[in-house]
Amino acid sequence: MSGDGQVTRRQVTVGAVLAVLVLLVAGVFAVPSWRCELTGCAKDSGGSGSPERPDDRTVSPQEAATRGGYVALGDSYSAGVGVQTGSDDKSEADEGEGGERDKSQADGDGDDGKAGAEAKRTDGVCLRHSAAYYHDVVRTFRFARGSAFWACSGATTAEVLDGRYGREPQTDRVDADTSLVTISIGGNDAGFTKVLTRCLAEVLLGDCRGQDDQVAERLDTLTRTLPRVLTDLTSRAPSARVLVVGYPRMFAAEPQRGEATIGKDDQRWLNERTRELDDIIARSARAADRGLVEAGKRGSVEYVEAYDAFDGHETGTADPYVNGLKLDLRALSAETRSFHPTEGGHRALGELVERQIRKGPGRPLAARAADLAPPTTRE
Repeated sequence: MSGDGQVTRRQVTVGAVLAVLVLLVAGVFAVPSWRCELTGCAKDSGGSGSPERPDDRTVSPQEAATRGGYVALGDSYSAGVGVQTGSDDKSEADEGEGGERDKSQADGDGDDGKAGAEAKRTDGVCLRHSAAYYHDVVRTFRFARGSAFWACSGATTAEVLDGRYGREPQTDRVDADTSLVTISIGGNDAGFTKVLTRCLAEVLLGDCRGQDDQVAERLDTLTRTLPRVLTDLTSRAPSARVLVVGYPRMFAAEPQRGEATIGKDDQRWLNERTRELDDIIARSARAADRGLVEAGKRGSVEYVEAYDAFDGHETGTADPYVNGLKLDLRALSAETRSFHPTEGGHRALGELVERQIRKGPGRPLAARAADLAPPTTRE
């Protein structure tokens, strides 16, 4: 009897332990953030692909991006600075057209008049160009609620959030009807114009590579300001796909010669700082997307990797996708297009964005059935 009793007690103990383990596992999977860490949010959000809301249906990445409006935000790398062929070249902004909605888009009959009038007053500063990659995107896809181009040269995260020179914040340009946002931001926060200027004139201003501390401090600030930009965008456009485009390196991975006064070691150092900047942008985008998944939102935040986008076409090559130093001899100053993407560079960036629109975030996306649009690719 005593032996049978010990067996019974052992069985009871084992059963109790198993019951506790089952409860623990169930508890872990009940917490979204822990579940994501164990199984991956992409696999967990949607499971079989079935939408969680009764009025939702699972859609393709392209459907999710084009069911509403497209808004292009960001800095000079989005605006198209660099495409100009010279200091006299007229950009779209100079002609007073920047900032208006693309009237060829379905339901995109233009802004409310205020935006168009404001664009004519201010776009000369923003330097938006008709060859920026935004235009490639709207030629490729049809957006059910039109598109708008609000990127602005010199923009920082603070200016995207709060505006500058009397202009509205860029984040004010998106709303619940927005289904796609593209944005490049962070380069001006990192002070890359100042960094390049010192590298070009290090004889006068000091060692190019002696800027590590200043760059590190600016990048540390960016780790706090960029998430605020992404939070604001996803709050205003909760169903939108937000594509955050990284920055391409400007110099060859293994430089063979100097560029202007920037030596080979300085070029490598500048590439490394670009990689650091892109890593911060990528981490911020991934964190923002995890937040949307855990909150059960329809939208997404996706990083578009662009670091090697100009590989083989860096500044100084036979067919550069990024300008080197361009001088305005009349003004005895560097032209704004210096160290910005050429028209070929914008085509390359546009291809990356278009590929991401079709590819999606790697997890199921949903949209309200009432919001879905007809075919979304232009013939």
